[in-house]
Amino acid sequence: MDGRRRKTLSNKLWALPSGTAQIPATGNGSGGSAHAGSRYAHRRRYEVRSLLHHSLMRNRLHVTLIACALVAWPTCQAQSTSAVEPRIIELTADKDSRYRHGGKIAPTIEVFAGESLILRITAVRAMEVARDGSVHGLALLDKHSDTVSGWRFFLQPGVQDLAVTAPSQPGRYTAVCTVICSDAHEGMGFTLLVTTPINKTKE
Repeated sequence: MDGRRRKTLSNKLWALPSGTAQIPATGNGSGGSAHAGSRYAHRRRYEVRSLLHHSLMRNRLHVTLIACALVAWPTCQAQSTSAVEPRIIELTADKDSRYRHGGKIAPTIEVFAGESLILRITAVRAMEVARDGSVHGLALLDKHSDTVSGWRFFLQPGVQDLAVTAPSQPGRYTAVCTVICSDAHEGMGFTLLVTTPINKTKE
């Protein structure tokens, strides 16, 4: 009886397929081989390092650009302001019916063609006053005695800022009073000498 069982068991063992005797390769827990898992981990570490490197480079670039902008801004602002800000010319339309600039009577004032100006005029009443309350007047005349556009004003007592642009054509222009302020009214004026800007001369 025991001999028959041993024979049957021997036959069953002999009938096992050869594939079941093979030992499977060591896995990484996810169904892949350990070698494949190692390559995947290495690739992930490379991608993380690359991402961190690129992020740091971008941050450094942003900081550099901001620093450059902060350094350049004051210079650009100063250049922009100086290019737009008009020059102020202070004048007095005095009680003796004379224009004064820096203490000089009937002065010659030099400006550049097309230059933006502010005439800061202090008007003081003379002998006569116009119906609208003007104590003096101002008109700029060219060589043909025609009034230059934008250069005609009536002056009230006190300080007034008049925004003007110098004539575009170089030459001598005469400023006169247009309000009969006294017997000396005819002699009230000054000369505006318009010259070509230096940078245009070099061109």
